[in-house]
Amino acid sequence: MSRVGLSIGAVLVLALVGVGNCLAATTDQVERRTSMCQIVKAKPSVGDLLTRLCAVYISDVTEGTILKDPHCPRQRLELGKPLNETEDKSVVALEDAVRGDVINDPKLRMFVVDISGVYKRGRESSPGTMSISKVWSFRRIHGDWMKANVPQ
Repeated sequence: MSRVGLSIGAVLVLALVGVGNCLAATTDQVERRTSMCQIVKAKPSVGDLLTRLCAVYISDVTEGTILKDPHCPRQRLELGKPLNETEDKSVVALEDAVRGDVINDPKLRMFVVDISGVYKRGRESSPGTMSISKVWSFRRIHGDWMKANVPQ
């Protein structure tokens, strides 16, 4: 076989390996539908997990925001930092609804949310964080969050 033939063969092998690596990276980033309870219980060993889940979004506007689920009331996920500088319009809409009228309405803000984002595993004492990339739906709830209808 000539040098040209070997070179073309080497290029083809490298191209196929590159395509395989791209496909593997793509399948690793497939969004997984789960519940907050499942993700906190399993504490996946992967660094970042692209996921979609429903939960109760609870914020006091000034101190912090957590995600809870009535199906596992002792568990929580903290809200992580935004994934991008330019947030999706759906995330901005939720943030606007949460802020609301802070001066005249100092109560906790609670919403049932269906969100996509990246779960980052926490250390032993922390269940992890969820950085929201898209909000599929949200609705404000009043009263006891434990009675909220959160789809699993």
